[in-house]
Order: sequence, then structure tokens, then C-alpha cells
Amino acid sequence: MRRHNHIFSFIKRFVQDLYTKNITLKITALVTTLALWFMVTTSYKIEVVKKLPLNFITAPDLVISADVIKDVEVRFTGPRAFIQEIMQKNYLINIDLRDRKIGFVSYRLYPELLRLPLGVKITGFYPSEIATRLEKLKTKTVKVIPSLIGEVPYGYKVKNINIEPKTVEITGPESIVTKSEEVYTAVIDLSNVSEPMTRNIAIDAKYREKFKDVSAENFSILIDVVPYITSKTFTDINIKVIGSKSYNIAKNKINVTIQGPTIIMDKLSAQDIKAVIDLSFNAPGTYDEPIVVKLPDGLRLVSIVPKKVKVSIKGE
Repeated sequence: MRRHNHIFSFIKRFVQDLYTKNITLKITALVTTLALWFMVTTSYKIEVVKKLPLNFITAPDLVISADVIKDVEVRFTGPRAFIQEIMQKNYLINIDLRDRKIGFVSYRLYPELLRLPLGVKITGFYPSEIATRLEKLKTKTVKVIPSLIGEVPYGYKVKNINIEPKTVEITGPESIVTKSEEVYTAVIDLSNVSEPMTRNIAIDAKYREKFKDVSAENFSILIDVVPYITSKTFTDINIKVIGSKSYNIAKNKINVTIQGPTIIMDKLSAQDIKAVIDLSFNAPGTYDEPIVVKLPDGLRLVSIVPKKVKVSIKGE
């Protein structure tokens, strides 16, 4: 009996405390709730449409086909203040397909997929149903190919291209991965490249949607651009003799073959080539003198015909 009285007294005090303790806090909470309810029920309602991304959740060994839509339009209605919150917030619609099997699947969207502010409702989705295929997940190693456009400037050529890594592993729908043999980088324009270039380049953005995963998305590429080298033969180049005024020369013209970058060779003329014999330290007599050919910078002498000429120096 005493025990029953003790329990009764405890319940009585609990009920009294419920109504008498923290009365200010409870009144504040009640007023706040009523004010919020009043705002929701009386404020001006508007309707908006917002595009929201879809997030597909599948079993670990399955993946959706790459051609499925990635977002839907959602129509909201509710108080203006809360609708503004909807427009500013980043919502994501989770599509749970973990209980589905390989093959065609259909998923109908419903308002409870999103947790919304008080008074805001979803009145429609477009499309209202998502259709796709579930496929087996497959991984494969493929080549990485640089995507190049344009041509290097006139007078230059691409000698070599090296990219690292040279291969990547792609993971995605079996039907797509099986047919894939390579992936391409983002585009590199060669139009203004006239020297070796090293650059970090990303994978083409389309593969981020096409595959579930790519083992590397950034690459280091070296494009070795060098001048195009050409050769040209100039005939009848005059020989200039220095160091003596009294001499006889058997032949006063030579032919020279010169090699160098096309952009320099195109502008080269016979007047730019100097053929010289120096007799400054020679005593009177007859000599087979070598011919020294002086060229503009960047050019290489391939041959001289003849390499020597007979010169006779007269005595004073």
C-alpha cells in the first residue's frame, strides 16, 4: 500500500511540474509554433519549377546504363519565404535501385523522396518516371590518346609525343566498356606551338558521364616540336681573298650546300654566304688553300666544292 502511494505521489508531482516548471520557455515555444503556423497558413503561396540532379544507388556489382537522364524538373508550391529557401538549397534526389536485377528497370518518383520545409509541397515531376537499364559492372585497361587539333606553325614539325600514364582502367556498364579500346584527353591546340611543350591535361569530360570510374583523369604530356630542317645548294659563290694583294687564283667561285631550319633557309640568299681565303701568313709561292665559309647563325655547312683552290703569291 505504501509503495502504491509512493508511485501516486511521483505521478502527481510529475504532472504538476509539467505545468508549472519552465513555464516561460514553454510559452515561448508555443508562441513561436503558433506564429510559424500562422505564417504558413496565411502567407502568399507561389509555384516554381527547379531542376534537381538524380543520384542512382545500385548494388555494388551493378551500374546504370550511360544514356539515362541525369536530372528532373520538380514543381513546388508553398509560402514565398520557404520557396525561396528551396531555390537556394542544393537538393539531390536519391534513386534506390539496390533491390533491382540486371535488365530494364522503371522507377516512379514520389514527393516523399525530398524533405521539405513546412508548408511546401511537390505537385509534380517531369518526367515522373525514370526508365533505364541495370548492367553488370566491368573493368578494362585501355590506351590514352592525346586529342590534338590544328597544325604547328610553318617551318616546324611534331617530332614525338609522350603521355603518362599511357593506359588507364575504365569501369562502367559492360556493354560500353567491352567496346572501348581507348580514351581521349581534352583538346590541345597546336596552332601556336613552336617549341617542346610539357602540359598537364585532363581526360575528355564526356568520360566522366560515360564510365562510373576512370583510374586516372589527369595526364602529363610532352609534345616535342622542332624546326623542320631543309638543305639547299648555292652555286657560284665568290671567294674573297684577304691578307695579300698580289696573287693569282685558279678558281674564284665555289658551290656550297647548306642545311638549316626552313624558316631561316627560306630567307637565305647567296649574299649571306661568305667564302674566304686568308693569305696573311703565307710567303710567296703556290699553295692549295682551304676555303673558309661563314654562315648566319643556326645553319650548318654540308659540303664545299671544291674544298681547296690553288693560289700563287707573287714576290714583292
